Amino acid sequence: MGRAMLIIVAGVLISLGITQTSVFGGLNNLAGHSTNYAETAQAKNIAYMGTELAIQEMIADEDWRNDNFTYWWWR
Repeated sequence: MGRAMLIIVAGVLISLGITQTSVFGGLNNLAGHSTNYAETAQAKNIAYMGTELAIQEMIADEDWRNDNFTYWWWR
């Protein structure tokens, strides 16, 4: 009876140790995933901002609007 109880307790402790290690390992990776998400969101925002600035420049440029633009390779 004592030997069986020792085997059961050892099994429970090993499974709890494995579970605890995987939980804390996942929490450490959470910071890395958050950093990757923040960098991706910042890159998208910069790309959208650049697109919007280019569109505003095209709207404000009289030569582009009147189709009097001379191409740089055509000179």
